[in-house]
Amino acid sequence: MESISLKDYSDKAYSQILTERNDFVLRCERRYGDDYGGCQEGEESVTTYEEIIPERILVKDGHFAGALIMTDYYPYNGGGNRQYNEVMLLADGSGSSFARDGYSFSNDDHSKWDYTDYYLEKRPE
Repeated sequence: MESISLKDYSDKAYSQILTERNDFVLRCERRYGDDYGGCQEGEESVTTYEEIIPERILVKDGHFAGALIMTDYYPYNGGGNRQYNEVMLLADGSGSSFARDGYSFSNDDHSKWDYTDYYLEKRPE
């Protein structure tokens, strides 16, 4: 894996990177719901699209390469294991396919979840 570092670019190079970035968006799929004793109270799903802010832009060889998503996912089933990750969603498809942020919980008679999956994709027409 290549290392990530901060780098300054000329105004012209930065403008080009932003232009290339404009071909992509983050598709955000939020899912949340409850299930008590096998009786599902409801599951909701909401899809939105977000612009890729400059702090998330990944650049390789002077060109837009993808987005870096910082996640905090907590699947707390019987103690849990909180997962903080830096997920690289790369435009060429070689990175992770998605990044998950939020939480989920499940035991014998109750489940609850509220998480968002982020996907890098070409801007819809």
